[in-house]
Amino acid sequence: MRGEKPAIRSPIPEPTSRPARNRPGQRAESAAHQRLEGEMPRRSPVVVRNCQNAPLDSRRRMARRTATRRARQALSPRGDDPPRCDFPQRAGKMRSREADPRHAAVDRPRAFSTMQDTLPITEAERLAVLRRYEILDTPPEDTFDRISALSARLFGTPIAGVSLVDHDRVWFKSTYGVDLTEIARDPGLCSTAILQTEGVYLVSSAKTDPRTSAHPFVTGEFGLQFYASAVLRTPDGYALGTLFILDTKPRHLDARELQSFEDLGNLVMAQIEHRAANQQLVAAETQARRLEARMRKAQKMESLGLLAGGIAHDFNNLLTAILGNTDLARAHLTEDSPAQGSLERVDAAARRAAALCREMLAFAGRGRIDLCNVDLNEVVNDLRRILDASLPKKAELVLDLDTGCSLLRADASQMGQVVMNLLLNAAEALEDAPGRITVRTRDRVCTAEELAASYLGDELPAGRYVELAVTDTGCGMTEDTLERLFDPFFSTKFAGRGLGLAAVLGVVRRHKGAISVRSESGRGTEFRVLYPAIERARRPRTEPKRASEAAPSCPVRSKLVLLVDDEEIVRDVGTQMLERAGVAVVTAADGIEAIERLREFGDEVACVLLDLTMPRMDGVEAFHELRALRPDLPIVLSTGHAEEQLMAKLQDASVDGFIGKPYVYSDLMQRISHVLGAN
Repeated sequence: MRGEKPAIRSPIPEPTSRPARNRPGQRAESAAHQRLEGEMPRRSPVVVRNCQNAPLDSRRRMARRTATRRARQALSPRGDDPPRCDFPQRAGKMRSREADPRHAAVDRPRAFSTMQDTLPITEAERLAVLRRYEILDTPPEDTFDRISALSARLFGTPIAGVSLVDHDRVWFKSTYGVDLTEIARDPGLCSTAILQTEGVYLVSSAKTDPRTSAHPFVTGEFGLQFYASAVLRTPDGYALGTLFILDTKPRHLDARELQSFEDLGNLVMAQIEHRAANQQLVAAETQARRLEARMRKAQKMESLGLLAGGIAHDFNNLLTAILGNTDLARAHLTEDSPAQGSLERVDAAARRAAALCREMLAFAGRGRIDLCNVDLNEVVNDLRRILDASLPKKAELVLDLDTGCSLLRADASQMGQVVMNLLLNAAEALEDAPGRITVRTRDRVCTAEELAASYLGDELPAGRYVELAVTDTGCGMTEDTLERLFDPFFSTKFAGRGLGLAAVLGVVRRHKGAISVRSESGRGTEFRVLYPAIERARRPRTEPKRASEAAPSCPVRSKLVLLVDDEEIVRDVGTQMLERAGVAVVTAADGIEAIERLREFGDEVACVLLDLTMPRMDGVEAFHELRALRPDLPIVLSTGHAEEQLMAKLQDASVDGFIGKPYVYSDLMQRISHVLGAN
């Protein structure tokens, strides 16, 4: 091929042994088609299998001829036959489809298969498909600009471009020769062109063509005379827009030029498909990275939760000994004893430590929880007096409570803890400067996607939730702070108060909720907490007491209690408490010893006080073994964990009672007497 050097080299080498010439009956290729053939990639050469015994030079020549013929067939689907085109032609230039008997029953294959012939496409469907490609109003892209420039250069027009037809406008993804972003859809040539089912929409002389003679672009200052567009059609038949070329002088395209231009349009559509596939790939990778980050965060929170739960368990054992011995010591002193004040301060400090342990267990998702139907608005209003006293004087508290909010199935005290911690965090963010703290409640219908984007929301079902939002106009947080926000004992303030937001996260997790945070440094922060909603009609004011709580107390003196705990200090203080009430006590350090003691004392044992976390044989296994020996034996479980979690471990076995650590003399005796009275 001689002449202008093509921009893109063809992978098929041109024959050099003799000059190219046309076969008999074949039309000479136009200059534009020759240029396009040099720029577009061709099919790879194919070995002719029935010529294996031919000389090497002969096989090479035959391979070149085969490759050249196939490349031409790619541009002309019927080989030497001129391709069909569905547009009006001037007399003498080309026979129409109806006048050519070769086209009566043969349809040219389309570059993209469509459903146009069997399924009608509405404009609403077309626009919906266009929006799914997410290409409207996007920045220029080099690939589309190069195709526009290539189209103008190949066909010698001053203007070319890629247009997409929206509901009320024609938006240009790319233009060459004109600086234009969009035009009104009506009257428009592109919006008319997309109605064509196949082929190229061609206007060779706009002033004489009845379709365009009155168009403003033709009659106005622009003076349009020539317009051609290849429809950008999706694989399932939706016309999105066009690849167009236009000129201010009349022009004509022959059959090969029309086919080449249509191929360029198919190339644009293929690029749009490729672009959409890339976007989906990027979105999938982004989603994978987001899920990986959430998994790392979940693993981190799980590890911290296990650590916090283990620490809280050990501390509760120590606090049981401290509070129990303090209680016993005060009982041996007169009211005017100088030691009473010291013991009271020890008791107060131990109870504060117990409260911190409860927060740690809440963060770990293991704290005790007493479920009832809760009105979140009432929780906020009940805290109003405390909040007014706790918040800085310069802080304005605004309550925006929806009176129609649904109820929650929750622990009312823990709901109050969440509200209080969020408000104290907001107060700290104000840093003694004037500002506003807003508390808002409302019902929300959340999708699974919205829930998955929040903390703890991955496994939550879509549905109706009650939202608690706490917003402040304080200092806001940086990205680094947001990453560590829910870590235990993390605080940006010197006077941090321990768990704080970590406890909030634990409570929300226990109630199968979700929490999200939006913050901007210097602008403020918003926390949103979501709890599953229940119908307001189901709300009882109070919960019925459990059977063990409602059971009458009975004398415990002279009864024998088996106390099982792996901590010696807990066994000692528990023994002293029970003996103070006249109860006989036998102790065991683990489940195996407990079984031995029960076999030894048999029916003399009136009740078992059983710890759950022990070496060798834990409390759950020991519980089942003890029940197997004595099915009627009352067993009270001693733990700091939630009762519903224990019931799941015990497979809903009948438990006579629970007592949470740390406990004091009055708590222990009330529980033991209730259990013995009920049995």
